[in-house]
Amino acid sequence: MNDNELEFLELSIHKRIKTRITREYKELSNIYMNDKNHRQNNVSLIYDDELKIYKITIIEHLNHTIKNVYTFTFDSNYPFYSPKFQFNNEPYSHYLKMPSERFSEHLKKFTNKSCLCCSSLICKNNWSPAITFKMFINELNKVKKYKRNVVYKMLSDQIKNKYLIDDIEIDAFLFA
Repeated sequence: MNDNELEFLELSIHKRIKTRITREYKELSNIYMNDKNHRQNNVSLIYDDELKIYKITIIEHLNHTIKNVYTFTFDSNYPFYSPKFQFNNEPYSHYLKMPSERFSEHLKKFTNKSCLCCSSLICKNNWSPAITFKMFINELNKVKKYKRNVVYKMLSDQIKNKYLIDDIEIDAFLFA
């Protein structure tokens, strides 16, 4: 390939990435800027020309305070490689880690998953160019629910053990 062909290829790839990113940005803006509760959410798209990376940041507000911050960072390999996803300024992979073996056991009972990382969209084996940023946020919300339920289960088991009432149907009440 000569220099002109390489330059044309780079411009073509950059244009396709830009089109995809613009579409994703518009979809996220429609969701978060048109919030039914009229919250003052922010959605921004930044391109760093020096590093050649894009960054989409979503800031959700609740009662005039920041509730959640989602950040997607990606380069020219997107959409063929997963973006770097951060939740509240921490890598999403940190959020997927299990705090203990006991926690993992309870998670497996609830979800039939022994590892949240391996079933996540950021895993190389699960990544596909068809995955959108909205899908990441939906997955994060599912993971939050899973983790919350595991904590509730562990606490209810602790209450049952402490007060020696193993036959109480507290699980049916909590997880119905």
